[in-house]
Amino acid sequence: MGVRIPLSRGAPVALLIIIALVGALGNTLASGAQDSLADDIAAAEAELSAAQAELARTYEKFTTAQQRQQQASKAAADARAKADTARAESEAAAQRVQQLQHKVDEFASASYRQGSTVGSVTAYLGSASPTDMLARASLLNAIGSEQLDVLDGMRKAMNERAAADKEAQAALQRATDNEAAAAQAKSDAEAAHRDAVAQKDNAQGTIDELLARKAALQAQAAQAAAPAPAEAAPAAAPSVGSSGVVLPAQGTLTSTYGIRWGTVHYGIDIANSIGTPILSTMAGEVISSGPASGFGLWVRVRHDNGLITVYGHINESLVSVGQRVGAGQQIATMGNRGESTGPHLHFEVHENGNKIDPLVWLRSHGVSI
Repeated sequence: MGVRIPLSRGAPVALLIIIALVGALGNTLASGAQDSLADDIAAAEAELSAAQAELARTYEKFTTAQQRQQQASKAAADARAKADTARAESEAAAQRVQQLQHKVDEFASASYRQGSTVGSVTAYLGSASPTDMLARASLLNAIGSEQLDVLDGMRKAMNERAAADKEAQAALQRATDNEAAAAQAKSDAEAAHRDAVAQKDNAQGTIDELLARKAALQAQAAQAAAPAPAEAAPAAAPSVGSSGVVLPAQGTLTSTYGIRWGTVHYGIDIANSIGTPILSTMAGEVISSGPASGFGLWVRVRHDNGLITVYGHINESLVSVGQRVGAGQQIATMGNRGESTGPHLHFEVHENGNKIDPLVWLRSHGVSI
């Protein structure tokens, strides 16, 4: 028979205290982890804000570079036109020189037949420059004033040719410089804009990861605190028009269709938080799902009536190409990818290849934002 060691009356109380301390320690550690995550999220959000500001700055610089490129291209075209004109003038001057030379040759031939001194004419024509030509003119007493006028015209024609050639070269150089400057400005602006988009996407990715970790910790804390999970609240019903067309996302209308920052904005922007459900406005087939230039990620749906709707800057696509979707079915979540300065949905409607005003189209089907 074994020896029984009696427990003191304080043992159960001590055990309860230990359990309570362990629980409190767990809560303290979870709270500390959440506090650390909150600091990381704040830092990442500051980085994202800076990246968005840089994106806006580079976009403005990019649009300015595009305008300067257009101006430089026009200047280059003008310079080429001037070069063509100068070349034409140069060729005309050369032709005049040939014509005048022919007249002098005729005069020399006539002088020879009449007994004049041809050697002096030959000496005149053999001058190395217009200055030399004029110096030798004093020796040509056998040549009349009419012939001197002809030779003076030759000198002027030669000067015109030289000036035209010089202007042609200057015009060509201006054209080359303008084109090179335009190309370099556009290249620099495009590179800076691409870098800004990448920085913003990296910052957004960091925030998404931190928010996911925070949500996981909060879920663990809530599960530990509650004996049973609370029933999830029903999702907000989508806004459906009289014709069955569904509003693509809940949120605030922040930008409409039309001219914006010197370019055409072919859709509407609906802003809300990252992860907000994005719905297909009508039944149809998914024709695009994945990366897209400018949009980061997008989904496109071709509907049964031939219309195509576009959903850009999404955070995550929930559908694949070829998949059938119904009106009001969630196809993606709202994001901040691509050339975006904040979480929103860029929504477009294409009809017969034309990009029409989505707001007018939605309202015509009884849907309002």
